Amino acid sequence: MKLPVVGVRHVVCLALASLLTACTLPSEPVEPIPFNSVSTTAEMMRGLVGPLADVIFESAVYVNGVPEGAPETDEEWNHVVDSALGLAETGNLLMLDAHAQARQDWIRFSNDLIDAAVLASNAALTRDFNAILDAGGVVWETCLACHEQYIPDP
Repeated sequence: MKLPVVGVRHVVCLALASLLTACTLPSEPVEPIPFNSVSTTAEMMRGLVGPLADVIFESAVYVNGVPEGAPETDEEWNHVVDSALGLAETGNLLMLDAHAQARQDWIRFSNDLIDAAVLASNAALTRDFNAILDAGGVVWETCLACHEQYIPDP
């Protein structure tokens, strides 16, 4: 017996809906990932955030109106890209419970760091001195805003 065209469409749609439903149902409860943060926030800032940000800051500088420090080779530009992506990932690390402790401002600053670092990475990918200079400024302002709130005046 040949099914009418409308019947075939219904069967196909029903089969696809069943398949999609089966794919979205969890088979077992998902356990949280056991993160094991091994450094303090200050250690992360000193050992990761600072050095990675410095690569961005030092890759585009004007000295007496003359651009200096710009990467020249693909390897040098890739180092800036990689450092910026590493800096972006530190934003994720800073949101772990060991560092964030559910502070909404901290989470916002961490996300801002990710966005600023991705901007720097994209600027370095284009090999654009002025774009990396501008992106470095965004990274600087992002860090400064967080430091103003969380680092007391000396």
